[in-house]
Amino acid sequence: MPRRLVIFFLFLLIPLGAAAQFTPMGSDPAGIKWKWFNTTSFRIVYPEGADSMAVRFAVELERYRKPLGPTCGYEPNEMYSTPMPVIIHPYVAYSNGMVVWAPRHMALSAVPDAYDPEALPWIDYLAVHEGRHVAQMQFIRGNGLFRAADKIIGQLWAGAAAALYPGPSFFEGDAVTAETALTLNGRGRSSDFLEYMRVSFAEGQYRNYWQWRFSSLKNFTPDYYRVGYMLTAGMRTTFDAPDFTARYYGRIFSKHYPLMNLQKTVKEISGLGFNDAFRRIEDSFQAEWEANDEQRAPFLSAERLTQATKRYEANTALVFKGDSLLSLRKGLERVSELVYTAPSGRQKRLASFASVTSRLVPSEVTGRIYWTEYTPDARWGLRAFSNLRYLDKKGRKHTLTRGERYYNPTPAPADSFVVVTVYPSDGSTGIALVHERNGREIARFKAPDGMQVVESAWMNGVLYASGITEDGFGIYRVYDWKCLLEPCQAKINRLFGYDGRLWFTSDRDGTSELYSLTQDGSLWKETSLRFGGNDWVFHGDSLYFSAPRADSRAIYAMSADSLLGEEGPLDPFPRPIANKLSEQEPLQPEPEDDFLTPASAPMPYSKLLNLFHVHSWAPVYVEYDAVQAVSYETTSTPSYLGATAWFQNELENFYGSVGVSLNNITSAIRPAFHAQFTYDGWYPMLELRADVNERPATERMFHLDQEQKGYVSEDVDTGKPLIKLALNAYIPWNLSSSGWMRGIVPYFKTTYSNDRWQILPMSEARRGLPDPKTPVCDGLFVQAGIRAYTMLSTAPSAIFPRWGFGAELNVTDMPLMRQTYGGMASVFLYGYAPGLLRTHGLKYTVRYNHSFGCDWSIDSGVHASLEYAMPFGAVDWTFLCPAFYIRNFQLRLYGSYDYDATTPLGKGLATSTQNLYAGAMLGVQLGNFLWVPYNTLVGVKYLYNPINRDLSSLSAVFTVDL
Repeated sequence: MPRRLVIFFLFLLIPLGAAAQFTPMGSDPAGIKWKWFNTTSFRIVYPEGADSMAVRFAVELERYRKPLGPTCGYEPNEMYSTPMPVIIHPYVAYSNGMVVWAPRHMALSAVPDAYDPEALPWIDYLAVHEGRHVAQMQFIRGNGLFRAADKIIGQLWAGAAAALYPGPSFFEGDAVTAETALTLNGRGRSSDFLEYMRVSFAEGQYRNYWQWRFSSLKNFTPDYYRVGYMLTAGMRTTFDAPDFTARYYGRIFSKHYPLMNLQKTVKEISGLGFNDAFRRIEDSFQAEWEANDEQRAPFLSAERLTQATKRYEANTALVFKGDSLLSLRKGLERVSELVYTAPSGRQKRLASFASVTSRLVPSEVTGRIYWTEYTPDARWGLRAFSNLRYLDKKGRKHTLTRGERYYNPTPAPADSFVVVTVYPSDGSTGIALVHERNGREIARFKAPDGMQVVESAWMNGVLYASGITEDGFGIYRVYDWKCLLEPCQAKINRLFGYDGRLWFTSDRDGTSELYSLTQDGSLWKETSLRFGGNDWVFHGDSLYFSAPRADSRAIYAMSADSLLGEEGPLDPFPRPIANKLSEQEPLQPEPEDDFLTPASAPMPYSKLLNLFHVHSWAPVYVEYDAVQAVSYETTSTPSYLGATAWFQNELENFYGSVGVSLNNITSAIRPAFHAQFTYDGWYPMLELRADVNERPATERMFHLDQEQKGYVSEDVDTGKPLIKLALNAYIPWNLSSSGWMRGIVPYFKTTYSNDRWQILPMSEARRGLPDPKTPVCDGLFVQAGIRAYTMLSTAPSAIFPRWGFGAELNVTDMPLMRQTYGGMASVFLYGYAPGLLRTHGLKYTVRYNHSFGCDWSIDSGVHASLEYAMPFGAVDWTFLCPAFYIRNFQLRLYGSYDYDATTPLGKGLATSTQNLYAGAMLGVQLGNFLWVPYNTLVGVKYLYNPINRDLSSLSAVFTVDL
């Protein structure tokens, strides 16, 4: 049997959502007490204090359960007799959801979306989107063969089936289609969701499905949610097939060889080849956008300040600091950074910046520029904050508040405090006033139940806020929450006060435009731009903004006197495709007031009783390392004859496996038993591993050689099975901020085995037998160290981070046998630096080892390497799709040098060895590999050793980014 069953286990690691199987999201803070209750189809698990939020999720999940079924072919959880576990994590700082099938559960990052929410209550949005994912995955039990596979390997089967059939783009696109069809405000109704496609089509830049799906190094590509929505919504509306998803799943079981199922389903419905059908869908979207243009014309003109660059760049969050125009810029070659734009349009980088932030807002009182920034907790993966930060007058960054969930700041026009939106962990929302000097909270105003406050702004000394209710977006006066602008089914964002009015962006007309609102509630449309705009800022007699183009999101300026000033309501324009999706739904969710769901009474949730949950098994032993998987240290999984069972608790802080492997030792099959456990519920993470009977335990006898230059050894088989126990404790501190990924990881590891060691006198050594009078020591290894790193994230078109540095100090000791083996101290340094082009990068490593404690010698070594990586040839070839998408090629140059030396403490000569390698790797970068939807590198690598040519090698390269 192959040692590495790469392809098979890649299928098993396919995710549904954002995380791979067996890769937990993280853990909630220790000490939380949990509760649970059941509904008809769901088991809701939540922390104490989040009761109202949990009930709200339960109601919405059940309310959408039946409406989600007809167009999908399945209702959520209909193929299971036990309720679907739903775990609510309310201590995060970003809104998200994930449906995972190994183990089967739904995990909800339960906090409102602060920066780009839909005009829909956030709990409703998560319920319909994630509920559709649960419905989609019922197909894995859709016929006898699939149910049998589920019995054979457990929930591992879900990952393999999901990769072979729908894949992430279909899953997410269909879920967006469902939220668009079953609500009045899904993403399919938001102008910015398909904004880039709209601009590209208008400029004649069409791409086929695979190029939109698997991206490009030369052309900007939005995430695959967009193209997935275009396909699923387009098949339903362009070809009048509301049951497209249901027919897709049904076809899997109606054919004996259901390969290429997506392409064949599309052809059966449309009568066209896949590429032709998708082009027809693109034309239908373009026709809707052209009709919308005709309704909105004529358009205002504006002057473009920033020009197109070689690769796509986007400017957002415009703000003036004095007369200097600042913005946030990122693109295919750049990660998020703060830049200055000169009047000529030339830009200068000022500093790195976080990727998840609010807009930048100036303070008239202090001259500061404020924003809020997502900040992970130092220890707990499922707790995070949104800190209030600012640039001072000299351009230096400071943090004003820590440990809070503050969003969307608005400095007071005359007083020294900042208004922020606040999202407590109980699901409520409100407005808080924070002192500019010390960051202390002065006051807090809770929003009415059922309202999500989003942004705030001042108008004539009065504070207002935008808010979302079940009726959509509205604007309200803070303190008494009196409505100034009635709720509407359109987005309202980038709210700010200027010249005695409130100004904001809305997509009411089909693109993002600027509107103003007076204190008496009069609404005025101020701009009409072909592709819309955003990030508006007045300065002098001009209005600056960002607007989308196919080559970039550029900065524009126009005269403030040219604004339209057209009074009118905020009723949204028709969205024909989205409206047709709604008309196709045979069932609509019942009104919440009339909806009742049977539910059990809340009960305490026992962490201990729910600790072991076996979810998957396989007739092969898989040597899975949780730490390496989480840190992406490995991309393949060693496997052997045997069996494995995996377990993970619902809270995702305890996971591991047990298994048996059949090892071929001395021509005899020897069963070995393995178990590994990882617990993330205490402050230090603990990993325990046990291996029994991998080989016989040995007793190793040492004695000085005849010239007394050093120890030699003889091994004796004890006949007992080898027992190895290892305990690893570490603290993965995450200190990331300002766009830099930073961390410190202290660790301690101890390993025990029943291998034994004995140092014999020369007289006894001649007998070659153990000496009962000489002490015997069991095997005990101790390792302690600390890692630290800081680096930028990697730009989409690059291979390495542009800058980064890491270091590790490590000491390994064998205290019971130090005189023979000694210990080893090592220093490891690594880093990244820019290459000749922005897409190129250099990685370097240096390691120095030095032994201690050994009686007869000192060992030392230096190991250094360089790797220069350069992507090239962005071809975006699709002729092998869907099996392979060829994105580009890679050339990597390698060089390394190793030097090891041994210096005897007694008699004998010093010895040393050295090796030098130089070589290159040429590879092709694939967007997928045989339906496995991950970036895959396939190539050939040659290393030449001029010192010892026998060590030169030619090898194949196959890596997958999980």
